[in-house]
Amino acid sequence: EERPTPSPKPLLPRPPSKPQFPFQQKSLNLKRVRQRYFATNLIRAHQAISDSISDRLDIKSKQNSRLLSHLPSFTSIPEVRRLIARHLERWMQSPALSGLARTLFAATVSQMRHIDPPLPADIDAIDSILSMRLKANQLNAHIENITSIAKNIPTAAVAHHIFLRLLREELVSIESTSGSTASHSSQHSEHLRMVAAVSGAISPELAFDGIAGALLTLQANPTDEKVTNKIILTRQ
Repeated sequence: EERPTPSPKPLLPRPPSKPQFPFQQKSLNLKRVRQRYFATNLIRAHQAISDSISDRLDIKSKQNSRLLSHLPSFTSIPEVRRLIARHLERWMQSPALSGLARTLFAATVSQMRHIDPPLPADIDAIDSILSMRLKANQLNAHIENITSIAKNIPTAAVAHHIFLRLLREELVSIESTSGSTASHSSQHSEHLRMVAAVSGAISPELAFDGIAGALLTLQANPTDEKVTNKIILTRQ
């Protein structure tokens, strides 16, 4: 009588290998990490962070390097970008903080959201950046960050806003030198350098539409500046 062949035993999984010390993490896998904050909780968390940073910046004391070194970690929050942009000019002009401020400047620009219409907080941040008055040796970095904004958010609304703000500032400078407009027109001013840099960083169609729309906006509002100066600006 033949005996039944016993069924093979299932193979047991190999025991996990013992970890090697010290641990060396080669890559970070976030797929299994559950997002802690979302929807309303995320909005409230961002608001709490921005309120805390705002209170710290409003303190009547010198801003230290430790504060600036931690701010890049929060530039993904729109309201924090708005707060940083409001204080960048003062930090950039400080010899002790200018290095950290340049890093913070670039981090703030890189985190601006590419959506249309743009976030109101990002528009406010762009206005603060465009109104900055920096030293001559910081002008190239300033122009580079402004062109980065135009490249990171290549929308008609942002291009029109940047060109309109720069051209309006140029009109103000023409007004301040109304007695020597000829000499002013022969110089390539700071604002016109920014206009040229931004127009070269985006598509020609977007640059043309942005500049044309900005000039039409200025021409349609005669209460801003004198019409003759607008004609001078258009020729430039």
